[in-house]
Amino acid sequence: MAIEYEGASEQAGVSGYSANSDYVWNRSVIDGRFISERDVDRAERVALLGPGMKEALFADADAIGEEIQIDSVPFEVVGILDPMGIDPHGEDRDMDVYVPVSTAQRRLVNTDVIGNGKLVVGNADTVEQDADEVASILRSRFQIAEGEPDTFRIYTSKFAGKAAVK
Repeated sequence: MAIEYEGASEQAGVSGYSANSDYVWNRSVIDGRFISERDVDRAERVALLGPGMKEALFADADAIGEEIQIDSVPFEVVGILDPMGIDPHGEDRDMDVYVPVSTAQRRLVNTDVIGNGKLVVGNADTVEQDADEVASILRSRFQIAEGEPDTFRIYTSKFAGKAAVK
């Protein structure tokens, strides 16, 4: 998506996040604030920028409170994310742009589907039971009939570092 501010423009993926994403993904902000429950509930047009994106658009100027355009939709910058650098997949996480998940769904991609998510469980010993419970909830919500295959995948950490697919 095109991310713009006063003539500066960058292309970046924009991801929708919940108010708990800082905990779930272990990434907080170094300036400003994170996405709040109110932001998600109200589909607020607020954004968090990775430090590389902040630098590309604002250089040394303060970005907090400024309005950027994401594919021509105005968003207020409310936070700058912790630096992360390049991830194992080769993505520069310092160019990330986060918005509330509800805002991404309604204002940017026009869908009510969440493509993927991450859950944190309290006890590693019950991860398989937790995954089964999540699968049951998803089967019910997606109205998948008994005996029909799942239309989703759940990955767990059952095999000491190797993802298991349910």
